[in-house]
Amino acid sequence: MNEHETTAPESLPVAGQVERQVRPRAWALFAPNGNYRIWSTVREEVERLAAEAGAPVTPLYDQDALDAAVAAERERCASMAENYDLGTPEGHGIARCIRGA
Repeated sequence: MNEHETTAPESLPVAGQVERQVRPRAWALFAPNGNYRIWSTVREEVERLAAEAGAPVTPLYDQDALDAAVAAERERCASMAENYDLGTPEGHGIARCIRGA
């Protein structure tokens, strides 16, 4: 699997299955100097050109969607951590650290 792979690995997650909320909005093919050669919302189009060029396809994401997904996942993890925080002094514990409080 390369660093930009968009398929989930076959191994099971430790804390339960996480539904991927954010998908690439488009895909790009970059030149060696860092300039983009092409981008498109049609993945197959970029993959075809990338194969001809022998270059990787780079997924492009919407920053607001990524920020919302990170916040939702942080809250999900904090909620799970609250079960471990029972018995700790108020204001301490894992959930507090996860939420960034």
